[in-house]
Amino acid sequence: KEYATCMFRRHSYENPCKVFLGHDKPSRVVSANPVLFTLPEGKEIHEGLPYRSIFAVLTEKTILIYDTVHSRPLAMARGLHFSGLTDAVWTPDGHALIVSSSDGYLSMLLFDKGELGNVYVKKKIKRDAIEQPEKQPAEKKSRIT
Repeated sequence: KEYATCMFRRHSYENPCKVFLGHDKPSRVVSANPVLFTLPEGKEIHEGLPYRSIFAVLTEKTILIYDTVHSRPLAMARGLHFSGLTDAVWTPDGHALIVSSSDGYLSMLLFDKGELGNVYVKKKIKRDAIEQPEKQPAEKKSRIT
């Protein structure tokens, strides 16, 4: 048997927008990296977004790292635990994935800076470039004495 993980667009659950094939067991957990990353060279906009997300998919014994641009895993690790994998969480900086299993052990997958890609930084708009509405003078309130 071959299993897959499906990705859906928010508020559009009729058809998956992407299918990640080739898993030997069903997906148990999907954990999204809290950091957004720049698109690979040559991709300007993908699915209407100027960045890509990275996420981990856990099956019973395998950890697969995907992004929203590619259909194949960016990385894979298996055989780290004696028992089935139960959960995964990314560190806030997005450079480590902590994985737990039913045998009570934790594993940490560490990624060097730049190994998953460059962090996406939203372009800031200069405040001077935005037309500000003219401020109306404040009304004077009279005090009753």
